[in-house]
Amino acid sequence: MSDARFPILFEDEDVLVIDKPAGVVVNAAESVREETVQSWMRTYLAENPGSDDWYNLIPEEFTEEYGSPQEIFAERTGMVHRLDRDTSGALVLAKNPGALVALMYQFKVRETHKEYTCLVHGELPIAKDTIRMPIMRSTTSRSKFAVATSGKPAETEYEVLKVYELPQEKLLQLLRQHDFEKGRTDAQIYKEYQSYGRFTLLSCYPKTGRTHQIRVHFAFLQHPLVGDQIYTNKWRGKTDLLWCDRQFLHASSIQFQHPRTREVLTISAPLQDDLNAALSQLDLV
Repeated sequence: MSDARFPILFEDEDVLVIDKPAGVVVNAAESVREETVQSWMRTYLAENPGSDDWYNLIPEEFTEEYGSPQEIFAERTGMVHRLDRDTSGALVLAKNPGALVALMYQFKVRETHKEYTCLVHGELPIAKDTIRMPIMRSTTSRSKFAVATSGKPAETEYEVLKVYELPQEKLLQLLRQHDFEKGRTDAQIYKEYQSYGRFTLLSCYPKTGRTHQIRVHFAFLQHPLVGDQIYTNKWRGKTDLLWCDRQFLHASSIQFQHPRTREVLTISAPLQDDLNAALSQLDLV
């Protein structure tokens, strides 16, 4: 049974993969008042329960250090991993305790493969490369992470897909339309925004799963994600919102081994409409 808010990309008796929309938090918490993926999953499982025959799905390596499979499932309600609130795309959920601990183990030992699509500021000088920079929580803001030598290892492969530009005439039109830069001449605005307007669409393959990893890596390289209001400066972030109303980061596909059949599955999530609309504002270089 599909769901209008959380489109289902794959489902069987053990596994559910949804196309998470942007703006939705994955894990329930006292500080989150709106519906989360976890609260939705609790309701969904009551109507669409998973298989009761899950004991043989538990991996041999599993220990009860953090509780039994039933306890972990009750606490997480099938949440195998997470995506940031403003990141859309493929999210893997488990429908029973055995599938949950089996899939969590795959993530832990890095047997899963994830692909993200993102749009970053500027044009990258290298078309295909691997970023290896350790990441830790920022010492100046608890909500941010940063590249630091004392951080945990973090590795992101990337490949350039396309290079775009926002024509200066269109940018000027957007600025005027939203009452930006009142009282300034076109020449003054062109001079102010001359460094703004070229973007690179990337496929990213994170080999580790650090929080905000892709965002932090590209911000450190001076190529922050379009629409990222945390890791770019206020001027650039405010301008991004004129044509891209959220962080341009999408989980395009996820590959994992099915815990019961052992089949390797690759589940894809097409780029969502709002991100396609943002790209339509740009011209190919």
